[in-house]
Amino acid sequence: MGSLTIETSDILSEPLISHCEDPDGPVVVDLCEVTYVSSAGLRVFMMAAKRLRERNARLLLRRVPPATVGILKMTNFTRFLDVEPL
Repeated sequence: MGSLTIETSDILSEPLISHCEDPDGPVVVDLCEVTYVSSAGLRVFMMAAKRLRERNARLLLRRVPPATVGILKMTNFTRFLDVEPL
């Protein structure tokens, strides 16, 4: 995928939010090929985490590159989603 920006966030948004409507446990997103996450990408994660929280489930970001882990920690996203570093 490369970068998760305003131009590409729609590619992830629709299927992810749809999957969050009826989760069977945590919803997992593998980010090993994502090199950059903009505020638009963070918004997608926040919307998904909110939908999942309403259903007592969580969003798990798996194989997250170090720079993205730093962004998620700095923005305090790690308090409402789970992150597994690369």
